[in-house]
Amino acid sequence: MKKILTILLCLVISVSLFAQEDVRSMGMGGNHITDYSDVYTTQKNPAGLGFAEKHDLWTNTQITFGGPLEDFAKIAENLETSEDKSNTEKSSGLEDSIIDLVKKNNGLATGISVVGPLQFGFIKNNFGLLFSEEIYTDVNVPSISRGNVDIGLDVNLLMGYGHKIDLGIHDIALGISANLFSRAINVGVNGSLTEIFDKVEDLDSIPATSMIGYGINAGAQYEFANFLSAGIVWNNILAPTFTTDIPLDEDSDKEFTFKDARKDKLDSTLAVGFGVKIPTSFSMGIISSWTAYLDHDNILDFFAKDKIVKNPILGLSAGTEVVLFKTIALRLGINESYLAAGCGIRLAAFNIDAAVFGSELGLEPGAKPQLNAALSISFRR
Repeated sequence: MKKILTILLCLVISVSLFAQEDVRSMGMGGNHITDYSDVYTTQKNPAGLGFAEKHDLWTNTQITFGGPLEDFAKIAENLETSEDKSNTEKSSGLEDSIIDLVKKNNGLATGISVVGPLQFGFIKNNFGLLFSEEIYTDVNVPSISRGNVDIGLDVNLLMGYGHKIDLGIHDIALGISANLFSRAINVGVNGSLTEIFDKVEDLDSIPATSMIGYGINAGAQYEFANFLSAGIVWNNILAPTFTTDIPLDEDSDKEFTFKDARKDKLDSTLAVGFGVKIPTSFSMGIISSWTAYLDHDNILDFFAKDKIVKNPILGLSAGTEVVLFKTIALRLGINESYLAAGCGIRLAAFNIDAAVFGSELGLEPGAKPQLNAALSISFRR
């Protein structure tokens, strides 16, 4: 039974390193750097803090699932119908189902990202703070002969400040933020599918690492007549990381220390974006707000020559959000060449948001598409 539960865990939890997006943004094509309408402004563009009103986030629980949803539903159904079988038979049947899934899809990349409920933050007097913790497993199995699974926990503290310069109908804001992050633990398994199945039975023998680091980000934003806006964000201007091995075996006499940590750094990115607030007076109060955005998450990809990067087209994103009666939000977007859609409902401080969106796991549009679904429940204002 332990083996079955571990394999299932590895198949349902996934996240990318320190690149969290809230579900609202997912539904309209990803983070947009000129959007300063909620508490997540701190992680989008610190300059937006110069424009943002007061916001509070008390708690948020966010789940994002990606992968072949229908196939996983069939696997779960088969497990449910095999209750009379022994644990060994169930484990063998689960392994066979996963192998068949890898063959059918020419590989497997899947997971669920779980953020919170320990996520909180605020924006006040142009200062922003956002704390998040996230459980993850990254599953990537290109074929039955090779694959890797990483399981772990990330903790992230982001603080920023923005200052607005009022020039009449022209406004300019500058901002800076600092990001303290920790990949508190990462347990990695690799090899053929059979080898991975065997290894997950004994997690104590699997190599584990821990990483800490910090990042410095800066941004600028221009707004004309509270209508048109443009922004730029330089992420990870300085972003060193320090990684060390940690023992999981209780009998190990190896000490956990960062004294001999391996040093590295996160890549810098330069994002640009544009936004527009569409007038809604024609709607007679039905439409509370209507916004639209266009962004590129890293224009440096257009100039990369000596390293392998994704096609710069995948960095383009666009999205729009229409809010009805200050309660219901409808969202639509495009990101990494795939459509995104979402909705939300707000009842005082209680918020529910949902999104469905595509993502590209390869380096070219259409190379390795993945369907994702996300849901969050939060208390914020």
